[in-house]
Amino acid sequence: MHYIRYETLYNIVLNDIRQYAKLAKTNASEFVEALSKSESSKTKNQLSQYEKEMEVSEKRQSEIAVIIKRLYEDSVIGRLTGERFFAMSKDYENEGTELKAYIRELQKGIASCNEAHDNSQQFTALIHKYSDIQKLDAATLNDLINKIEVHEREIINGERVQKVDIYYHFVGISLQGLFLTCISTPKDS
Repeated sequence: MHYIRYETLYNIVLNDIRQYAKLAKTNASEFVEALSKSESSKTKNQLSQYEKEMEVSEKRQSEIAVIIKRLYEDSVIGRLTGERFFAMSKDYENEGTELKAYIRELQKGIASCNEAHDNSQQFTALIHKYSDIQKLDAATLNDLINKIEVHEREIINGERVQKVDIYYHFVGISLQGLFLTCISTPKDS
C-alpha cells in the first residue's frame, strides 16, 4: 500500500474534475473528440486484435464442421470404426463448443470497442454537471470515478513525485495520469 495525504489526494481529484468539467463546458464537441482520440489508438489496436482472432476462430470453426462431416462419411462407409468416430467427433465437438464461447467473448470485446465514442459523449454530459464543483463528496466520487490508484513515491531529478491515476466511469484513466510533487510529505516517510 502506498501512502498519500488525504488533503493532497482530495486536491488532486478536485482539480482534475474541475479541469475536465471546464473543458467539457467550454468546448464540448472538442472535448468528446479529444477523449475519443485518446482512446482511439488503444481501441484501434484492441479492435484489430479482436477482429484477427475472430477471423481465425471462425475459420477454425468452419474447418471443424468440415472435419466432423468427413468423419461421419468415413464412419458410414466403414473406413472408421464407430468407437473411433465417437472419440474423434467428441474432441472436435468440444473444440467447437469452446470456439463458440470464445467467439461470443470476442464479439463482446468488439462491441465494447465500438462503444468508445458513445462513452466519451456520456462522460462529457456527466462531467459537465460538475462545472462549478466546490467540494468533493461521496456522491460525486461515486458518480464520476471508478477507482483511484496511488503509486509508490519516486525521486526524479531530486524531487519526490508520486503518480496518481484516476479512472473515470465511461472513459477509464485520466488523460494525464497526474504527477504530483509531494512537497508536504516528510522525507523520512
